[in-house]
Amino acid sequence: MRHCAYKGNLIESGEVICENGEWIAYQTKEVQGWKTIKLVCKSGKHAKANFWLAWNGERFAKGKVLLILIEHHKPIHDWLLMYLTENFDG
Repeated sequence: MRHCAYKGNLIESGEVICENGEWIAYQTKEVQGWKTIKLVCKSGKHAKANFWLAWNGERFAKGKVLLILIEHHKPIHDWLLMYLTENFDG
């Protein structure tokens, strides 16, 4: 799968797991029970437009990227968390 997003960011492989009007989330791989997810802003109107996250079926991995997402895009974090909780359990 290939999707062009903000500033030419491309996903060479992966599966679109959810999308809204402005954001799209891909699962790129799974390692030791953690799904690697790339969250991309399609519109390009945000300074931080790409987030690499990990999901284990119950929660996101803790780290700086998650804190930045929560601080600057709380509604998007909540939307993705709700989707993953309902659709990608452990």
